[in-house]
Amino acid sequence: MVQFQVWSDERGGRGEWLETVEDLKREGKIRLFGVSVNDHEPDNAVRLVRSGTVGTVQVIYNIFDQAPAENLLPACAEHGVGVIVRVALDESGPTGQFTAGSAFPEGDFRNRYFRDDRPAQVERRVAAISADLGIDTDDMTKTALRLVLGHPAVSSVIPGSATSATSSATPP
Repeated sequence: MVQFQVWSDERGGRGEWLETVEDLKREGKIRLFGVSVNDHEPDNAVRLVRSGTVGTVQVIYNIFDQAPAENLLPACAEHGVGVIVRVALDESGPTGQFTAGSAFPEGDFRNRYFRDDRPAQVERRVAAISADLGIDTDDMTKTALRLVLGHPAVSSVIPGSATSATSSATPP
């Protein structure tokens, strides 16, 4: 499979990329073509999915960001397009291990991702979801993955856990 990264529907009608992809398929050099949707912009690939051009879509979908379930995932199901979910664990956000005072080692990408008051926001969201579902925060990792894996359009999941402890807590 060949996958274009940071897809936007603006690319749809421009360039010779589609012709090149079709040539590569005909020549047997690739079997599938997919796109990775730009961060938190799932509707940017709906038109492409409906066109029949793409075989897979990679998208951010997790317990905190369920926007793909509104338009993109139904379109993928309707048109037989595979869905690869990335950031299913929101960089370990739903694990319950972050608090308002969380800090990360220098050079850790999470310093950028969890900047400003984001750790406090995540802590509040995890507490609210845990309370709403009546579960312990220790069960949030499994719950978050079950939500993503439970969607019928989802084909595969890249959990994106930051530690081996988080990975071992995931469902089989």
